[in-house]
Amino acid sequence: MKDRVIAIGDIHGCATALRVLIRELKPNPQDTIITLGDYVNRGPDSRGVIDHLIDLQSKCKLIPLLGNHDQMLLSNRANRSQIPGKPIRDQENGLESFNSKHFDFLNSCRKHYEIDSHFFLHANYDAKKSLDDQDDYTMLWSHLDSRLPKRHTSKKIAVVGHTEQQSGEILNQGHLICIDTYCYGDGWLTALDVRSGTLWQANQESEIRQSRL
Repeated sequence: MKDRVIAIGDIHGCATALRVLIRELKPNPQDTIITLGDYVNRGPDSRGVIDHLIDLQSKCKLIPLLGNHDQMLLSNRANRSQIPGKPIRDQENGLESFNSKHFDFLNSCRKHYEIDSHFFLHANYDAKKSLDDQDDYTMLWSHLDSRLPKRHTSKKIAVVGHTEQQSGEILNQGHLICIDTYCYGDGWLTALDVRSGTLWQANQESEIRQSRL
């Protein structure tokens, strides 16, 4: 299928699940893939996740969005003195380190993205404000558990991550779809083709499953 628009939920260092998912998707240059942020922390291979996404840029139109964990890593880099040639360690993962290539990727991430029918961001939104007027706390940190927004003023469907669905099933509110399905916590990494409603899910055990909205 050509011209697919596919969103991928929070990856959180789950490089194995990401590789399995991308292999199943078989992206082509006509596809747009929007990753919803939180590439680092919690899972075992944050570096591998970013490396794989950098490689994916040559295979499709990749739109990487920024998550709060990615923002924390960037802030950690900005707030400490740099030793030339030395990588920065991810304080939560402890063992992993990142170089300029990884930080360049994270610095390229957007806060939001939209198409004719949907918009995409990491965490949450204010239904009355345009995407350009959203504040960073809402877009990166606000959980749906504490504030489930109404339909956005644009009338477009929101696709978000950040709020873990520990059941492994997406949250579908009609006007809002959350596809963070708790991959790092023995759940699934979810990809959603927003036009067809096809869902693909992969886990760290290299299992794959497919369904529809």
